[in-house]
Amino acid sequence: MRSRANIIRRETSLEDTEISPYAHKYIIKRPVIKEYISHSNSNLHLRPTDSDTLPGAGTSFSPDSKDVTVDNPIVEKRRFELFIDLIWVGIVGNLAENFSEEAFSETSDTPVGRAVGNLILLFLTAWRLWKFLQIFMTKYHTNDLVERLFIVWILILALLFGNNAPYLLIPGDDQTNLAIIVYLIARVSFMAIETVYSFYIPFMRRGMLIKAMAALPLTTIWIGMIFVPEDRQIDVLIAVNALEFITEWAISAPLLAHFLREERAKPMDPDHWTERIREFFTIILGEGVLNLIRGSPLGRGLNESSGNGISVLIAYYILIAFYFAGDQSRRYIHAVKRAWWRKELWQVLHVTLFHALLILGVGLDFLLEHPLVSAKTDLWNRAEGEGHAEEEEALRSHMYTAKWTVSTALATTLAAQTLITLLSKSVDRKRTLKVDSRYLRLLPRMAIMVVVLCLPIRERMVASIYLTILVLMLVAVLIWEMVASLDSDGDSQWTSEAFQASTAIGLSYPTESCLIVNITAGQQPTQDCTIGDQPVYTINATKASEVATGIKFARRHNIRLVIRDTGHDILRRSTGYGSLQIWIKYLQKGIQFQETFASPGKCSKSSWKGSAFVIGGGYIWSDILGEAAQRGVVVVGGGTPTVGCLGGWMQGGGHGPAVHDFGLGADQVLEAEVVLANGQIVTANPCQHPDIFFAIRGGGGGTYGVVISTTVKAHPTTEVAAQQLSFAPLNSSYVPDFMEAVELIYNAYPDLSDQGFSGYGSWALASPTPLVYNYNYTLGGDIDANFTTGFTHTVAVFGKSAEEAKSIFAPIAAQLAAFNSQSLFINTTYSSFPTYAAYYTALSGLDGPVGQSAALGSRLLDRKALTSPKLNETLRTIVGPQEQFTSVNIVFVGGGQVARDAADPFSGVNPAWRTSYVHNIVARGWAPGADEATRNAVYSDITDVKVRAMKDLAPDTGAYMNELFTPSPHNRTVPSVLSGNRGVNKIT
Repeated sequence: MRSRANIIRRETSLEDTEISPYAHKYIIKRPVIKEYISHSNSNLHLRPTDSDTLPGAGTSFSPDSKDVTVDNPIVEKRRFELFIDLIWVGIVGNLAENFSEEAFSETSDTPVGRAVGNLILLFLTAWRLWKFLQIFMTKYHTNDLVERLFIVWILILALLFGNNAPYLLIPGDDQTNLAIIVYLIARVSFMAIETVYSFYIPFMRRGMLIKAMAALPLTTIWIGMIFVPEDRQIDVLIAVNALEFITEWAISAPLLAHFLREERAKPMDPDHWTERIREFFTIILGEGVLNLIRGSPLGRGLNESSGNGISVLIAYYILIAFYFAGDQSRRYIHAVKRAWWRKELWQVLHVTLFHALLILGVGLDFLLEHPLVSAKTDLWNRAEGEGHAEEEEALRSHMYTAKWTVSTALATTLAAQTLITLLSKSVDRKRTLKVDSRYLRLLPRMAIMVVVLCLPIRERMVASIYLTILVLMLVAVLIWEMVASLDSDGDSQWTSEAFQASTAIGLSYPTESCLIVNITAGQQPTQDCTIGDQPVYTINATKASEVATGIKFARRHNIRLVIRDTGHDILRRSTGYGSLQIWIKYLQKGIQFQETFASPGKCSKSSWKGSAFVIGGGYIWSDILGEAAQRGVVVVGGGTPTVGCLGGWMQGGGHGPAVHDFGLGADQVLEAEVVLANGQIVTANPCQHPDIFFAIRGGGGGTYGVVISTTVKAHPTTEVAAQQLSFAPLNSSYVPDFMEAVELIYNAYPDLSDQGFSGYGSWALASPTPLVYNYNYTLGGDIDANFTTGFTHTVAVFGKSAEEAKSIFAPIAAQLAAFNSQSLFINTTYSSFPTYAAYYTALSGLDGPVGQSAALGSRLLDRKALTSPKLNETLRTIVGPQEQFTSVNIVFVGGGQVARDAADPFSGVNPAWRTSYVHNIVARGWAPGADEATRNAVYSDITDVKVRAMKDLAPDTGAYMNELFTPSPHNRTVPSVLSGNRGVNKIT
């Protein structure tokens, strides 16, 4: 079978060619559930996520042409969903107009409270129809004739429902029951098609049976509503809607999930569901915006009504800004990815928000359209006089009611938005934003809620002043939240990894060739600045041919050449004194997903039968992981999302959070496109140029060629259970107990790894900033105590629940309990995530600060070293005295698939990885501007004391190439890329 990539290559002679995302062999297909994983077998059933937070949707590439487009079927589906949403735009508009007539029409005798109640009940029914359809399309999307006909059928029913819903609760109307009948037919239709589908998807059957049993009494009540007296229908409607919510909560509760056991389906696509809810929010808010123009309510020319309309528009803009910004946290765990009750409450609050926005929009429309809005007469005073018509009294009453309606609806909107935000969990580190506490950032919203509710008390306040006060308060809150959410280090990008990688000379780990000063603060360099080992010239390569040309130029003129992707290289192999640099960060030809890996050369020696990604250039891991999350798969990437995919990380080995379960980054490479030292562009795989293929899979970055494209494995995603452990001595006299506890964790790592655990940690006897708080720093909350001496790690186990993870760790927890509250503060937290992407985003893929000078050394530790009697002594040696401020980082990712990949004949990775469990890193820094003697003393301590101690502990292993050591600028030989000098420091 030809791969899509091959097809594209054959069509590159046609300009602007587009390839349809849909290929059909049959008009009727066997149903396949795509949103869920079946736990009863190993088959993965998924529908790729389409989230606006994940880049690259719909991208693919051809090596030879930029004119060929491959549309993503998920993007096509989103366009179709937009069409469906237009039906509900009409339904919502119809319900809003009906509410306006009931609440504010001079001919209506319906109390406002009753009108609000009617709107809520009717909207809930319309909302439930929309929700049923969205869940169906998200789960299946088989895209055959049966599904398309079914969707058209539901849209026809929605059309009839939307036209008849406003008359549902009108006494004496002959067509009252038509809306109920239409809704019942739609509900039965959903049950029928899911029942049919369950025959083809066995693991759904038990869940389908439970849903049918739950729907039976509800359907009976809906049918009964047709026969009850008209004046009692609203009571029945209230009861049935309440039962609908209770049933939905019960079906999603953990108790039912436990009953379903192995047959239960676990949701894979929370991102798409939240995005659809956000789009529905836009529909509701858009109804109010639409009414600012429809029918020209502001009149001709510029007048007072124009000013009021502008005020309302600004209010809508600020409300949508509040909604999408949330609490302004940079990183957070969404409510739908947390506990089940949070997800259900999140939906209930959204329904409340939708109701409030509808009511708000109708109230604002009345203020705009009513003559009192713009009248500058003394109408209010005249109304107190004699002989005025009853209409003026009615107008005054309606105006008073409208202001109370708007105030109540706006306050409810702000409250719902705030509570929706608080259901998510911020995982920002401390001092990320100007105002750390999200409660303080949101506090002004709560304050203006009180003021908004009090405004209508002033009866004589005309609409113009009323609207102006509302908008000014909203603007003030928006400005506060923008200021409070500024980066705490907003005046400097120096410690930003993304900033450093965005320039040709930025380095995550800078040299000491120039002392950094703050020019904007009036500081001036205190020493002569030199270019140091930075390249003299840079080629910003955007094509493979430019890389080849640059290599040939350097070869012809005998110029030292270095290759740079993101500059995230501790060994500084992307720098070189007097060199020419080829920068490949912006060589980006696209990202292609292959459902089944297909080598263009049809290499028979590749045994991989799963999915794959073709990474066509200098992308970073956040780009690829986003694409992987959309498709419900896992790609092994770096722990830091801004690390480049093709450079030293992959070619040196590559560790990350998924390594234990799926293998090192180098072992993921299925084939690569490489520019050799002679400028030739070749494909390296087990069949073609196998020596190059072996070398780039662990032999070192930029040494054997420039990798410009690579194909890597993609694995089915899975649920993840995480443990966050931190402990610290209660005071300095308990440091021996602290060291004993650290040793205990190190001792436990081999067995924990064999049971599926892996992760990252750090510890120190003295950290310049707090290392452990009285809670794990990613969980939020108030800080009551800071510990600069402490240990913390975040470890995870794939494919298991939090309870199972807790059970595995129980023996170690029992040993730590002897220290808890006696000599150590200990905090342990367990959490579950439905997918690897959710886990990575929340707890792993965090950018650390860069731009800081330090020296480090490392060693791979095997079981023998981790359980050695010498371990405690070694740990004390490497951490040193407190005045050294030494930090120790634990990369606990060995074992598992890393060990099993030892059998790979094309792996160039250091064999020590195959027997080691921990990659242990020790680091020391120095103050900016420290003299050369101070820096050399730190280098000497790292190399001659700390690394030597680790080598004595683990003499039979080795070190990870990419984090081997930080060479002193004055004693350094690193690989001179493609220039003939292949020397590298060897620590003995």
